[in-house]
Amino acid sequence: MSLWLTITLPLLTVIVVVSSSISSATNLVPFTPAIATGVRTSNFEPGSTLQLRCSGKLSSRFSDLEITPLPTRREPTVFETRFRKLRADHDALFVRSMRRISGRWRLRRISGHRRSMNPRPTFGTTARIRLPAPRMKDVAIAAELNAGAGSAGGVFIGKELGSPPAYEAIFGNGKVTLYRNGKQAFQAPAEADGESSIKLSRIAGVVLLSLNGKLIRRWEDPEPLEADGVGLSARGRNAKFFSATVTAPTSNTYAFDRPEVEWMPSSGTWAYHDGMTCLPWTHWVSGTGNPLALLWWKEPVSGDFNIRTRICEPTIGFDDGKTATHYHYPMRDMFVVLCGDGSSIDKGYVLHIGAEKGAETKLLRNGVAVAGTKRFPIVMGPHCNSPRQLDVQIRRRGSRIRVWLSGRRAFDYVDPKPIISGKIGLGRLNGRADFSDVVVWRSSN
Repeated sequence: MSLWLTITLPLLTVIVVVSSSISSATNLVPFTPAIATGVRTSNFEPGSTLQLRCSGKLSSRFSDLEITPLPTRREPTVFETRFRKLRADHDALFVRSMRRISGRWRLRRISGHRRSMNPRPTFGTTARIRLPAPRMKDVAIAAELNAGAGSAGGVFIGKELGSPPAYEAIFGNGKVTLYRNGKQAFQAPAEADGESSIKLSRIAGVVLLSLNGKLIRRWEDPEPLEADGVGLSARGRNAKFFSATVTAPTSNTYAFDRPEVEWMPSSGTWAYHDGMTCLPWTHWVSGTGNPLALLWWKEPVSGDFNIRTRICEPTIGFDDGKTATHYHYPMRDMFVVLCGDGSSIDKGYVLHIGAEKGAETKLLRNGVAVAGTKRFPIVMGPHCNSPRQLDVQIRRRGSRIRVWLSGRRAFDYVDPKPIISGKIGLGRLNGRADFSDVVVWRSSN
């Protein structure tokens, strides 16, 4: 028995959002049971039709059908923070996730809950701090700042240990300056009253410098520098930073702030969320496995590529009408899959985080452990986990697979018989895990 729902489309590109209770198979609703689930269609002419079909024994219920234009996806953001909005209990956690290169960096209260990142360089030097963003070739970094009297602030791209940044833009004292490998490449007068924004981009050897939304300089470097990493710079003791945003125009980025139709589950229950009380996350997707939850990126990946995501402890709130509270649950048995088959964790390379009750992290190949470490234990305390979130980055180059957890090297594995291609997946065994900010980019980036 089948049920068909036919809709006439007045729009060229739409999202269909269906809130449903489903106990039979369905071939168009990606998350089951679904809560605000999206199905995207494209290239439709006005007046054409869309059909939703539910097949099997019909005990399904659809409600709240909404058809809206597909929102324009902003420039892919791989890292973003609003210093002024961070709560006091986020400060230490956030600053530890950054990597100080020189000078002192502190979050200070401006007024009320408003905060700024305040650098304190040693006299006559430049203070620098690297942001916890994935390393990639084509990248842009923007910051909102107040340079302050007699001081200057800016951003940089590419910083190797013991050497100046590949490219650095500094604004303040009536001018904006672009440096290449520590040497001045361009300078122009620039005045600003109060807060300003500065943006530096590097795309295929072309460097773009913008100030307050206006392009100041487009420069094609005849010998492009390829050092990676991005961060903030300051000279003098009066500069204040209010935000930092890192974008990657040639990456595939998923913040899970909308129905991400490029991701489809094969098992478990998956749902979108926004807002969180204990960690500075704004949007994420959670998977609950009983026993296993798996979510897959739609297209197979081959060759050299990178993936980065964040995983945090699951939190559930309760309100009995008298007291509102929340509880944290253990971070255990979480997976990031490379070159998988789209349905299991027995094929491809699997990063198993929180194995053995949180004591061990493993790398498996076709279900067999090829590497393991106990240097990243996850301990559940009386209230929350330690650590409470992990930044996971995996880089594949030929037969070599390297893994970093929160900026620390976990594995460097060389496969004598490398798996050529497959799907990227996220997963959780016997419980819930929360994922956010998944970024996939090719080595050519």
